[in-house]
Amino acid sequence: MGWEKRVWLDNGCKGTAPPPVKRKILLAYMRQFGLNQFVETGTYLGDTLAYIAQNKKIQCTSIELADEYYEQAKVRFQSYHNVKLLHGDSGTHIAKVVTTLYEPALF
Repeated sequence: MGWEKRVWLDNGCKGTAPPPVKRKILLAYMRQFGLNQFVETGTYLGDTLAYIAQNKKIQCTSIELADEYYEQAKVRFQSYHNVKLLHGDSGTHIAKVVTTLYEPALF
């Protein structure tokens, strides 16, 4: 167990959950509701996207505004056939993303 998670648990799960806990919660929601579509705004380093996309049955879309993070994500996810990366403002892209969904998704 990572130190962030241990500290959070030792403090009674108070405050913001650390990223590994958040990722597990997202995946639990995906399973609970039988979702196979995941959409995120803000790829950043791509750790959450990688965690979700490891399940090849889940179609993932991630929108990143920053040039640097988008370029890094293109390299990191080039072999992921279930990941679609969009570059730009999520406020601009999200309406089009919604029209491409073929079933309910977790945002």
